[in-house]
Amino acid sequence: FATDNILISKLVGLSTVAIYSNYMLIRTALSSITGQIFQSVSASFGNLNAQGTAQQKLDVFYVMNFAGAWIFGFCSICFFNLVNPFITVWLGEKYLFPKTTVFWIVLVFYISGMRQPCLTAREAMGLFWYDRYKPVFEIIINLFFSITLGIKFGVCGIMAGTVISTMATCFWIEPYIVYKYGFCTSMQTYFIKYIIYTTITLMCAVIIYILCNFITYKGVYELAAKLIICGIVTNIIFILCYMNTWEFKYIFTIIRKIT
Repeated sequence: FATDNILISKLVGLSTVAIYSNYMLIRTALSSITGQIFQSVSASFGNLNAQGTAQQKLDVFYVMNFAGAWIFGFCSICFFNLVNPFITVWLGEKYLFPKTTVFWIVLVFYISGMRQPCLTAREAMGLFWYDRYKPVFEIIINLFFSITLGIKFGVCGIMAGTVISTMATCFWIEPYIVYKYGFCTSMQTYFIKYIIYTTITLMCAVIIYILCNFITYKGVYELAAKLIICGIVTNIIFILCYMNTWEFKYIFTIIRKIT
């Protein structure tokens, strides 16, 4: 966040930093809320790592990964469709980014969020040593592409640089370490599930975006109408897509026992 502000101020201008900061406040709030969920799971996964079998650990990780895909998919769709109406009501239209810029901000949020299950497993298993050089390469790649693309494309280019650095390092290194040294198995299934979850999220995002475009209200009414669409339709689509998966049935069984 601080690095992005510096790059934006140098490459784009201080006025853009003020607008960008508003989006980051919302993104940080979402990250804090979702981060609490995975932090609460970390201790339980640590106990399972000490006492459970390799298959039990892998199964729980898949459930955690599924939950992460649902949570961050839902939050990303809501973020993309609701952030501009919210800022319009809050601060006014002069503090808005175009949809293209919002897309890149949301994409960074989604990719970072989808890392949480692997980071939680890595923390619980104590596998920090194996990726100790990863941050160095991540920073170097991020700075290079953020500056190069930022000069030409502004905020979108800076966000794209973050996406490139994450995909070049964290995206594959973190699951590789967790699967090789934690689960001692191939990570092929992880990437297959990642592709499936992302495809469903993207499909759902397109449907929600089309539905939200039918809203002609302005101000609070626009925000309320889009909130209803995002909150209800997104979860209905996810339920229809995932209801036959064992991960969904596992979580549904736990929720039913609690209630």
